[in-house]
Amino acid sequence: MNTKTVSGLVLVAGCLLFASARAGPGGWDPGDPDRAVIPPRAETRGGSSEEWSAAWWQWALTIPDGPAHPLYDQTGEHCGVGQHGGVWFLAGTSADEDPDTPTLEVTRACTLPTGKAIFFPIVNIACSTLEAPPFGPLPGEVWGDAELSACAARFIDGPVALVRGLRVSLDDRSLKQLDACRARSPLFRFTLPSPNILGVAVPEAQETVEGQAVSDGYYVMLPPLSAGEHRLEVRGKFVDPDTHELVFGLDVAYDLRVVPPE
Repeated sequence: MNTKTVSGLVLVAGCLLFASARAGPGGWDPGDPDRAVIPPRAETRGGSSEEWSAAWWQWALTIPDGPAHPLYDQTGEHCGVGQHGGVWFLAGTSADEDPDTPTLEVTRACTLPTGKAIFFPIVNIACSTLEAPPFGPLPGEVWGDAELSACAARFIDGPVALVRGLRVSLDDRSLKQLDACRARSPLFRFTLPSPNILGVAVPEAQETVEGQAVSDGYYVMLPPLSAGEHRLEVRGKFVDPDTHELVFGLDVAYDLRVVPPE
């Protein structure tokens, strides 16, 4: 299967993980056992996980393709690209980076300011009006919300692929109830630069091209972390629906350094 996974383009992110009220103004203390996973439709920072999943894709798709893209970043030095507002996006990896490698492993060091919620995919996929099959329509077809949603779901539930092996840990504490972290985005618009991570050609007379998409997958929203060092680990995989053999897996670790803003 040719997947465009980014962790996850099957981009590897959402549940909302809230801290206990005992967490102080400096951020969430992951040692606090009083935690709960809130279903994706619960709102935080002005949107649900479904809405934030669309925003995550818009962020990832707007950044030009290349080694400085957060999806292909090997060290984490580019984790601040395109960040703004109260939510900080983290990227997974893309199967397009090395299609001969069944599992992609990367460790990144990322510095971010205190007060930022953190949103990321575990595994995810998007289908769009600008792509060819299996991620988009045949020539002459017109796809809307229903067709794009069905396309994306085929990579999560089958028959194209199945998602398995979801795991997220923060400071060696595993997040639970990850099966509840699935988020299907609403139909959203996006703008692609040239070059772009979808590999879509942009006409020479244009600097960008616009399309519509729907995403599906598993995402996590973390509340702002306390100042200091944190370790975030994210794992997931796509398996063949018939044989359950590994098609693509990802193993992404972030060494997060949370610092007060200057």
